Amino acid sequence: MKNIEIDLSLKGIVQAISYLFIGFYTWLNSVGINAYAFHVLVFFMVLDMCFGAWKANRVPELSNPSSREAKKGIVSKIIMFSIPVVVGFMWGLFDKANALKVVNTSLMALAVAEGYSVVANAGSVYSRKNLVEYDAVTFVFKTTSRIIKNILEKILNNLKNE
Repeated sequence: MKNIEIDLSLKGIVQAISYLFIGFYTWLNSVGINAYAFHVLVFFMVLDMCFGAWKANRVPELSNPSSREAKKGIVSKIIMFSIPVVVGFMWGLFDKANALKVVNTSLMALAVAEGYSVVANAGSVYSRKNLVEYDAVTFVFKTTSRIIKNILEKILNNLKNE
């Protein structure tokens, strides 16, 4: 049996990562998920984290970033990947034929929101001021949860009155 050597040079590591991306891209396309939107989302997330760290160091009114805040940001980015999965699963309960369309649309919406966050962080780095972000995706999720809450309250009130 022949020993396998692992190439730990920079070229070998980059090559291994590229093989992983190609394999993952192929798998996403094979199950019907828009891999391009997924990779754009990942790119914007990495860029957003870089600009966020730069913003924390450049804007005087912000405290210097700690590893705890960085971990919290990374975990929130990872949790963000669960949104299209949950939305697609919930949609699939009612309409299996269009569930992948909903997953792809939510991936694109998240990519747009991350792109907006990158622009806002870049603006804060440039101006050295903490600019307020108005995230459309968060607005949509809060509005949707508020509508669902109102509907449930009306249903409960109707059940109590009967």
